[in-house]
Amino acid sequence: MGDKKCFIITPLGEDGSDIRKNAESVIAIITPVLKELGYVVIEPHKIDDTGSITQQVINNILHDDMVIANLTGLNPNVMYELAVRHAARKPVVCIAENGTLLPFDIKDDRTIFYDNEFGGVESLKDSVKNMVMSASQTEEAFDNPIYRTVAMENLMKDKTVDRSTRDMLLALSERLDNISDVILNKFAHYFSVSIREQKLQEAKPENILTALERLSNTAEFIKQRHKKG
Repeated sequence: MGDKKCFIITPLGEDGSDIRKNAESVIAIITPVLKELGYVVIEPHKIDDTGSITQQVINNILHDDMVIANLTGLNPNVMYELAVRHAARKPVVCIAENGTLLPFDIKDDRTIFYDNEFGGVESLKDSVKNMVMSASQTEEAFDNPIYRTVAMENLMKDKTVDRSTRDMLLALSERLDNISDVILNKFAHYFSVSIREQKLQEAKPENILTALERLSNTAEFIKQRHKKG
């Protein structure tokens, strides 16, 4: 058993409900993978410490090494807890059942989609393993909508960066958002069903996302170069 902790953010529902059964099915599938990577898996409904459950959940979200967030159903508690994790700027891997329409503020972030059937949930194993390994090793894993907004605000206030550079970076950021919106809208069908229908080679959405990431990295490179003078 490893000494790293991975907290599971998930919709729960009532005991015996379909929501609870589906949530526990997903957790049962990914737990062996997480343990293999050295994580102790913490499920919110199995916390048995005394005291405030809400406080304990928030404490795990803020401090655990890794978080898996199941966004299926866009449960309000799940979305709130994801925002808390984003504010902490720590690694989080998002998963969701195919057909989940993510809200605009997180739709650009990588999410693993799966089918709610044995084969589909089983396929989560490799995807979760790869994403968790990547998220624990790269600085990019800490990027999220809250951090990007704060970083841009700080850049706009930075007196060492000249006005023309700030304007250029702001325009580039807006352009990236626009490009992302156009691409995601145009290929929305493929993003939601291509994995299930095995049409990744036709849609190649991963290539589109890679291009967007390169544009974003270019903006970051320009910012750092100007900050160094």
